[in-house]
Amino acid sequence: MTKQHGSQVHEIRFIALDLDDTVLLPDKTISERTKAAIRAAAAGGCSVILASARPIRSVLWYAEQLGIHT
Repeated sequence: MTKQHGSQVHEIRFIALDLDDTVLLPDKTISERTKAAIRAAAAGGCSVILASARPIRSVLWYAEQLGIHT
């Protein structure tokens, strides 16, 4: 995945996302728009890292919902 900044093009290798108050809505779900954006980044070759203080089983459940492979 690439991003252009002015005349420079940068390769985005990974994105790290906090789950609570960033990816998750107040009802602890993920919007379809957010799911689509994360899936598009992963499909473009970008590694997606989920950051959280949640137990690993909870993080893995959300990763599964997003189609992120560990």
